[in-house]
Amino acid sequence: MNITKLRWTARISGTLIFLLVFPFYIGYGNPLPDFNSPSMSFVENLWLTIFPIFLFSLLLGWWKEKLAGYLITVSILVGFLATLLIGEDASNVMLLPLIPGVIYLYISH
Repeated sequence: MNITKLRWTARISGTLIFLLVFPFYIGYGNPLPDFNSPSMSFVENLWLTIFPIFLFSLLLGWWKEKLAGYLITVSILVGFLATLLIGEDASNVMLLPLIPGVIYLYISH
């Protein structure tokens, strides 16, 4: 598959993921993490910190592929690693944004 097709695959999938996830993130009520709140676990707060990073990066990929790829993959992998170390269940849905993130890294190197 040539680079142009991969680039457009990452851009289109990233935009579609953004358009699907952003309303849920905003609709969460208070999308800002509150690590002092006893009603939210550390992992929930961590994911609320990661969400704006990868959402912004999905759109950033249109201009800065390498930076977007690193921001997406590292932030999501940190979330998965923390979830794994704490022993909570990880959401497999978070694997979806890794697809454009990995493609952005592949085409930028």
